[in-house]
Amino acid sequence: MPFARQEKPPRTIGFRFLRHKDRLVFGGGGGYPARMKITGSIVKAGDERFAVVMVQPGVLEFRSEADRYVEALGNALEGLPVVLLARPPSGKARYYGREDLIATLSGVDPDRIPWREMSVDL
Repeated sequence: MPFARQEKPPRTIGFRFLRHKDRLVFGGGGGYPARMKITGSIVKAGDERFAVVMVQPGVLEFRSEADRYVEALGNALEGLPVVLLARPPSGKARYYGREDLIATLSGVDPDRIPWREMSVDL
């Protein structure tokens, strides 16, 4: 009797809850998309719309990894420009992304940004 092939469920990776040793793998592999839970906000400043996504501080340690996040999330969010925000427990918020968008956010307290959880397919 042949075994029925079970489809793998989408993976969920929460940025906010990743431990430092964990690494994000883009593209689910095995023919199914990676489903990812993110904490972010869509911001409108003037005529510009962009996404701010909260990540662990370790993501911003390596430019190549931060670039991968920005590119993958931009594609998942229908081409919106993405700014990454890392908040160490005892430090100042750090941003990564386009300089003009970071300048827009520089005077904004991250606690005043209307954060929400979203699921995206990578």
